[in-house]
Amino acid sequence: MAGDGKFTFQLNGKLTLFSLLLLPILLSLGFWQLSRAQEKLTLQESWQTQQALPPKAYSPDDRQIDSRRVYVEGRFNTQHYWLLEHRMLDGRLGYEVVMAFSLTHEGDTLLVNRGWVPAGQYREDNPTLTTPKGTIRIAGTLKIPSDSAFIEQAKSLQQSWPQRLLEVDVELMAQQVQHSLAKNILLLDADSPGALLTNWQPINMSAEKHWGYAVQWFAMALALCILWVFSNSNVWTLIKSKK
Repeated sequence: MAGDGKFTFQLNGKLTLFSLLLLPILLSLGFWQLSRAQEKLTLQESWQTQQALPPKAYSPDDRQIDSRRVYVEGRFNTQHYWLLEHRMLDGRLGYEVVMAFSLTHEGDTLLVNRGWVPAGQYREDNPTLTTPKGTIRIAGTLKIPSDSAFIEQAKSLQQSWPQRLLEVDVELMAQQVQHSLAKNILLLDADSPGALLTNWQPINMSAEKHWGYAVQWFAMALALCILWVFSNSNVWTLIKSKK
């Protein structure tokens, strides 16, 4: 009896089935966020370690390296560059300017992110850029561009420059310049020739945010378990009777 002060349990089949299906999903999402937090910590530590080192000469072995500081010699291809849209800096809307850089010795063409410029009043307004001419030496940090599955951008091959993109797409950009490109991109040092405003962040979401999301998923799993217990027993009635 529910009123005799004893604990009773009666299984709710539908709620139990629902809980059995949902609980593993909530737990797996929580542990996935924990793993993402660890990945971000590793990336952050690698970035900080590399930033403390002097740049080394770029070599073909660095074509798919991430977070390594290097210097290169060559010249900017001022005819072919891209504007990465919707980039914010200090609350202002603008672009990041990515330009092809032809290396003198290795024969590679490397994408270089020169940094941020403010957007004009209208989208059609291109920023005014001053680009060093001739052969120069620049330094920066190599990064492998992230490919977001949630961003879709037009695969335009039109030959009007600058091209506008939402994110770096090396394969598409190689088709647009009709030339092979290294798989990584150089984030230009603030004191290098051709640098614009730079505020490089090695990760787009901190480990702390992933931990916060993990706590939310685990809290939802705990709430589901509590709901299951309360719905399949007289626990709530016993609690009220003791007040």
